[in-house]
Amino acid sequence: MPFDFRWYDDDHTIIWLDIQGIITWEGYHSVFDNIFDEIDATSNRVDIVINDMVGFPKGNAIPHLKSVLGKAAKRENIGLIVVISTKQIAAVVKMLTDIITKFITFRTGIFVNSTEEAIERIQNDRLNDPMKHQGEGTL
Repeated sequence: MPFDFRWYDDDHTIIWLDIQGIITWEGYHSVFDNIFDEIDATSNRVDIVINDMVGFPKGNAIPHLKSVLGKAAKRENIGLIVVISTKQIAAVVKMLTDIITKFITFRTGIFVNSTEEAIERIQNDRLNDPMKHQGEGTL
């Protein structure tokens, strides 16, 4: 399964997405639509961790990234989007994200090297976020 998402914690405050294998833009949009449905079902802050092993599917990523980030920007309860990836994959993803976010106002995306760093960044961000107490349990 190229896209596998689940709740990371029992309190449903972090969605974890693994991306691996051969992926398509159709699958990319489908998984994010499902993630946004989960986020829409709660008013609590939800952070997203993307464990990306492959980068983007083949083809021009800009319209697809613009679409997904545009949908994310409409959801006020999304906290951080944290991408765990190799430096090579992260460099391309970050470059394209930087281009798209010049046209879409979006809260924050962060690129890190490990699960531990992703969770630490979320915990630190929640300390300074007014949404932090909404549905937040122990990570």
